[in-house]
Amino acid sequence: MLLRSGKIKHVNSKCYACNEYYGNKKFKYKCYRCYKNLPDIYPWRKPCFREQVNQWAKNELAKTSRTQVTMIVKKVISICYTRMDSSHKLLDVTIKNIHREMQESGNSLYLSAKEGAHILRHIGIDCEQKSHIICPLVLDWWNMKKYKYNSTEMCYFGRYGDESEFEERIKSIPPPKPNPCFIF
Repeated sequence: MLLRSGKIKHVNSKCYACNEYYGNKKFKYKCYRCYKNLPDIYPWRKPCFREQVNQWAKNELAKTSRTQVTMIVKKVISICYTRMDSSHKLLDVTIKNIHREMQESGNSLYLSAKEGAHILRHIGIDCEQKSHIICPLVLDWWNMKKYKYNSTEMCYFGRYGDESEFEERIKSIPPPKPNPCFIF
């Protein structure tokens, strides 16, 4: 903004290099991080890092899908949640046993965010107990915001679907595991 004195006042006081933090005249209107050329503390902001994290998740999910366990989980859910008297105790015990067997054999039991949403919404009755059993199995929890998860599932297991929360949590590969629940 041009002042009457002829001087120019910067209207935007944010760092003109990153436009994230506030700049300072002492640092030539850059933030301290840009002025000192410090590395970014949040690798999640870089598209190449996001792609690496997604690729890691795909590789881990491929290991689970090779064991055909997702088909078994879907079948058990369809059996347990077809009637109104959904027997979530049976599903709970079955998933615990499958999870234990997978760990003993050196494998892991995970679902993708897409598979989890499909199981929750399209296989059997949609209920809260099923969410607490399926959502902890979602490995790529940062992708849950792309699918139809309800607010409770997003809050407990998807870390609110908030990008700033992802930046705080995902700083390396492998990223943190999904939030645990009463099952595991």
